[in-house]
Amino acid sequence: GATFNALDFAPDGTLYAAAAGESVVYTIDPVTGRTKQVATYPHSYISSGDLAVIGNQLLATVTSGRGTGSDVLVSIDLTTFTPTVIGSTGFTNIYGLAAYGPQLFGYTFTGEVLQIEPATAKSTVLAKTGIQFYGASAR
Repeated sequence: GATFNALDFAPDGTLYAAAAGESVVYTIDPVTGRTKQVATYPHSYISSGDLAVIGNQLLATVTSGRGTGSDVLVSIDLTTFTPTVIGSTGFTNIYGLAAYGPQLFGYTFTGEVLQIEPATAKSTVLAKTGIQFYGASAR
């Protein structure tokens, strides 16, 4: 089975998940545990960190899987499940994403707290905590 490294509930109660090293996005039935593939990341990207829902978008941090380069923000339309590459975040190891209203925050393995612009992936450091983040959520 898959080792999930990214989870988020949408406001409608749907649980979305992505698995470490995979390019597939799933829904998980919280009662039965059954998974269903709903989307695939484009350009051979794989899950590197986390998922967050803002409006009708499922946002994900992904990587090329080669261990080089910054994490990339991908948006998946929750009506059509079409993925779109937003752009590079400029940071690596963003293992946590948290949506707070229309805002997106990222949390890195090296302790940075980021504000990430969902439309452009532009990321700004809000704090350097020294804490190793392995996930985040705002719901």
